[in-house]
Amino acid sequence: MAKGKRYDTTPKLNLKKVFALIITILVIVMVFISLKNIVKSGGETATKDVSTLKTYITILEGGKWGVIDNKGEQIIPPAYNEMIVIPDENKDIFVCTELTDPNQEIYSTKVVNSANQEVFKDKKGVAPIENSDGKTIWVDSKVLKFKEDNSFGLMDLNGKVVLEAEYEDIIPIPGVKSVLLVKQNGKYGVFNTTSLELIIDAKYNEIKTLSNDYKNGFIVKDDTNLYGIIGADKKELLEIKYEDIKPIVCTDSFVVVKDGQLRLVSTVGTTILSDGFDSIESVDGDYVVAIKGGKYGILSKEGKQVVSFKYEGLKHAFDKYYIAQKDGLKGIIDIDDEEKVPFTYEDMYFVDNIFVADKSQTSSDLINQDFEVKVSDVIVSNIDTENGYIRIRDGQDYKYYNFKLEEKTNKEALTTNTLFLIKENGKYGYVNKNDEKVVECIYDDATEQNKFGFCSVMKDGLWGSIKADGTVVQNTTIDLKDYMVIDFIGNYHKYNDLLLNVYTK
Repeated sequence: MAKGKRYDTTPKLNLKKVFALIITILVIVMVFISLKNIVKSGGETATKDVSTLKTYITILEGGKWGVIDNKGEQIIPPAYNEMIVIPDENKDIFVCTELTDPNQEIYSTKVVNSANQEVFKDKKGVAPIENSDGKTIWVDSKVLKFKEDNSFGLMDLNGKVVLEAEYEDIIPIPGVKSVLLVKQNGKYGVFNTTSLELIIDAKYNEIKTLSNDYKNGFIVKDDTNLYGIIGADKKELLEIKYEDIKPIVCTDSFVVVKDGQLRLVSTVGTTILSDGFDSIESVDGDYVVAIKGGKYGILSKEGKQVVSFKYEGLKHAFDKYYIAQKDGLKGIIDIDDEEKVPFTYEDMYFVDNIFVADKSQTSSDLINQDFEVKVSDVIVSNIDTENGYIRIRDGQDYKYYNFKLEEKTNKEALTTNTLFLIKENGKYGYVNKNDEKVVECIYDDATEQNKFGFCSVMKDGLWGSIKADGTVVQNTTIDLKDYMVIDFIGNYHKYNDLLLNVYTK
């Protein structure tokens, strides 16, 4: 799912002691607080067939941690004092942390299955590997870390060793999924947790990625303290001979520092650009977004200034078009510096061929690639690129659009749901795919079916839930007026913490 600053978030599971350190979450919390009374449900995406795919979710009940499945049935009773980590939501492998020495605050972990039986007893110090991009937190879903004789290795979720315990440490690359740094004899390498192979040997002093997608390659530093680039396919993309390399992605060039000078070089090291700018922000085809004197402009790779250095920000959108900022507001220009959309927006994003242009925290326009405002003054609550729809709040009603910005019904957008929200005389109910009324319109507020097959419903200010056949699971007796996200699995509701993928009673 692609997201802007207000799009629905479903953070990944992690150990609770990390959360207070993520300062950027404060911004997200502030945004959600401003919207919580307007957007009641934070994650209504199309529902998969929950009867064929078991999903596991962490619960917190009475101050204790346990696990339920996607039908709301208890799998692990809430008996643990520390959060239970579920690496893969579809596999019954649960990492439980226990306080073994309260005086010295020493913790130990064990892994249990859905029968609450301990597994992997032959491995010590088994732990999930957590990561964060500053906005969400997750654990690697393919491997667990273990320890032998003060060295670390990796095993898959079936307990098979995929990397022998020969490493001083195994750590994530912040914000990057599917790869881990391994440290051996003071040097670093890279392990791919999807292919389960070592793709870079542990022989570099430093390794970082060009972007949050490891497939774009790795910046490596050797014993000479110089940098080069190695691809995810293990091939050298740029010779190790530079004082620095900037994390900017381009298929045929790289931004480097050579002899103290910032340069744009080709894959064989030939200098393309070396002057006319203070820094380079991005390389998009034949054009380079650069900064000079604190202002943004655009250069061609031949060194010609095509857009003068006068903007407060420039970001490539598509083809020859850029989102630009001037006098604190954003609009759209082309490579000829012609204004395509006026500078009237507080913020703007380009997501799957759509410009989401924010007038304020609670008012946005949707603009197509012909720069036409097709939807105006709405709240964008969800952009689902996987299922191909945009969900907006218009006044008191939700509406759906495809990525051509054509309005669709909830049935057309939520193609795998079994229930669909309707409104009659100011009250909410549900129909099935055949337009047969399954739940009478008796509720003051309600949400579409979530990915687990449950709907959240509200009457007289109190919330409850119904399941896929319209049967009431939880009566409307729960006060959730201060909650930022309303969502149920059976009679468990979403915990009031945006970082935690946790449900509670």
